[in-house]
Amino acid sequence: MDFTEIFLSELSEKCIEAKKIISEIKKNNDKSLTKELYRIFHTIKGSASLVNMNNFSKLAHKIEEYLKKRLENEKMPDEKFLDNLIAVISKISNKTKDLTDEELNDLIKTLEGKKIAEEEITISQRDIFMLSEISEFISQTLEIENSVIRNNNKKALAKTKNLKKQLIEIFENIVFVKLENILKDLEELVQREAKKYSKKIKLVQKVRGVKIEKEDVKDILDILVHLIRNSIAHGIETPEERKKIGKDETGKIEIKAYIEQNKIFIEVSDDGKGLDLEKIEEKVKKLNLKVTPTEAIFLPGFSSKDEVDELSGRGIGLDMVKNFATTRGGDVKVETKKKQWYKVYHILRNEKFYHKCIDSKRCQKNIRNRNLKYTFC
Repeated sequence: MDFTEIFLSELSEKCIEAKKIISEIKKNNDKSLTKELYRIFHTIKGSASLVNMNNFSKLAHKIEEYLKKRLENEKMPDEKFLDNLIAVISKISNKTKDLTDEELNDLIKTLEGKKIAEEEITISQRDIFMLSEISEFISQTLEIENSVIRNNNKKALAKTKNLKKQLIEIFENIVFVKLENILKDLEELVQREAKKYSKKIKLVQKVRGVKIEKEDVKDILDILVHLIRNSIAHGIETPEERKKIGKDETGKIEIKAYIEQNKIFIEVSDDGKGLDLEKIEEKVKKLNLKVTPTEAIFLPGFSSKDEVDELSGRGIGLDMVKNFATTRGGDVKVETKKKQWYKVYHILRNEKFYHKCIDSKRCQKNIRNRNLKYTFC
């Protein structure tokens, strides 16, 4: 699964979420609901831009602009606009590629009430495939039942084992995704962002054997992208700076994931300048905060800079990184050495998350045993 597939999957989910919120807005003129709707399209805009789906980004920006004006003027979206927005959402929710210029113009007209396009009811190729698979399993189940009725238990047992194996494979494909697959396009992101800062950076990934549930893909990607952008913007020095202090002119960012004692560890590190704990402590004192420097960096909106730049300031903050871990009974830890390196440990360790990560090798061993025990980390 690449970034584009992840975006399209997220788009479908966000469209469903947006429709529900619109329905609630119609029942209850609550400003917080409009803010939530704005947040959804702000997220879509950013994600679309990340995968170079520029027309999706333009459409989301158009919707975002309208909602922003309503929020600034303390007004609720009118019902006509909401109806038009639902029509637009229905047209984009199952798209498999970026909008054409013509589609973008038509959707903007629909949004503005100049053209209301008829909704199309379609069944995706994935749905057709899944229906075919389910039909095949039902057929095999009936064959097993007939074998049992005819007392052909040996044949029934063999068919049952084969069916279970197929079901486990289908289950894994539907629910889980290999972490290495969702990160394969990060190299392109790193090089594109490094170029903006005139830096040379190589990305090293050591994440084999770890799978995560697909519903967590968006959160984990957001976290990793944010941490990588922080490393590019604030951690890795320019080639000239690195040469002066005896470092290789090419900086390194490493992502490492592994499972240990029912915990999943995701580490993001760089060999840059590290955290300037003294500077952070000065900011902590200036703001009169009662926390340590390493605690301060996880506070909402905290930055040691007086101005937030485009890259590191976009998207989620380190507070969201920590929140993602703590809501799952985990934690985030930071290690650093000034002018040498910086590492973030993202640790997830509660029971809820054990069902969301699989050690592939361990599972393969257990699938082969008599009880077909499916081992979760």
